[in-house]
Amino acid sequence: MAPLEVTTLLFDLDGTLYGIENGYEAHVRENVYRFMIEKLGVEKNECRNVWKRAFEKHNQTLKGLRSEGYEIDKEEFWDFIRSGREKFLSEAPEVASLLQALPQSKWVVTNCNERHAWLALKEMKLDQYFEGVLGSDFMEPYAKPQEEAFQAVVERIGIAPSEAVMFEDSVKNLRTCKTMGMRTVLVRGATAREEGASVDDLVREGIVDHVVASCSEGDVRAAAPSLFARG
Repeated sequence: MAPLEVTTLLFDLDGTLYGIENGYEAHVRENVYRFMIEKLGVEKNECRNVWKRAFEKHNQTLKGLRSEGYEIDKEEFWDFIRSGREKFLSEAPEVASLLQALPQSKWVVTNCNERHAWLALKEMKLDQYFEGVLGSDFMEPYAKPQEEAFQAVVERIGIAPSEAVMFEDSVKNLRTCKTMGMRTVLVRGATAREEGASVDDLVREGIVDHVVASCSEGDVRAAAPSLFARG
């Protein structure tokens, strides 16, 4: 059977639509540690270990901390850790040019909650290009990279996995997408390096279809020109 036409592009947020070198992701991590100290009573010298253990369980901090037995108000948590975005995020014309040039339907799929993902998109002046954000509230009780989370996404949009392309900086997430039949674009950066991924191996194994340095029109057009075809 011939592969279905690509109708839908799925974009991660952090590390994909903006590069983590801008400092925002590190700022969010520091906010998480402050939240743990101020709201949960975790000792400062234990924050990183508690966070790492929690995150590795669920790939999402809120779920992980709750699994450790901490009672956390969801809205308070997201408001606290995602504060200060305006200091790091700004208009992203190169990403806007890419999104404008691509003819497919576009969605953000993120382990961040929807409200704060939209606020980040507005800060970068990218919100107008997306039909929706499917985040932690929608995917609950699952989270990326769980297949159940991605299955909920494609069912919500009303597509087969083979109609979608996922843009991600996390190899863990792309592995799930590829297993389901999606096409995959790795945004090369610190996340893949932290996960110990060899980009050459990922391409050779067929986990990653395309590799880009950023979500700019030039990078994506050079790596995956077929995505820009209309009709």
